[in-house]
Amino acid sequence: MAKISKTQLENLLLDACDIIRGKAEASQFKELIFGIIFLKRLSDQFDQDKNAAIAKWKAEGKDETIINRHLENQTFAVFKLPKEAHWDSLKDLTEKVGKKLTQALKKIEEANDDIQTDLLKQIDYTKKIGS
Repeated sequence: MAKISKTQLENLLLDACDIIRGKAEASQFKELIFGIIFLKRLSDQFDQDKNAAIAKWKAEGKDETIINRHLENQTFAVFKLPKEAHWDSLKDLTEKVGKKLTQALKKIEEANDDIQTDLLKQIDYTKKIGS
C-alpha cells in the first residue's frame, strides 16, 4: 500500500466532513462531531485504564473471580461509561444510529452525577439541520 501524504489525508478528511455535514453550517456540525469524538476518546481511555487495572490485579496474584468483582465496582477513565454508551456498542450501528448516539451521550451524563452541565444531553443526532 502506498503512503498517503498529509495533504491527501487532509483532503480526504475534509471530503468526509462535507459528506456527513451535508447542508449544515460548520457551527451546527461541530456539535455533532464533538459528540462522536468524545464517545470514541472516552471509550479508548476507559479500555486503557481498565486493561491497566486488570494487569495490576493479575500481577498482585488476584484470581479471575476477584478481578471480575473489582470490575463491577470500578470507575475507569474520568467518567463512568455505561456499556451501551461504549464505542464498541455503537461503531457498527446501521439502524437508528442518530437515536442511539443521542441516547449514549445522555446515559453518560446520567451515570456521572458530578457533571455540572447538560452539555452532552443537548447534542441531538436526530435533529434535522441544514435542510
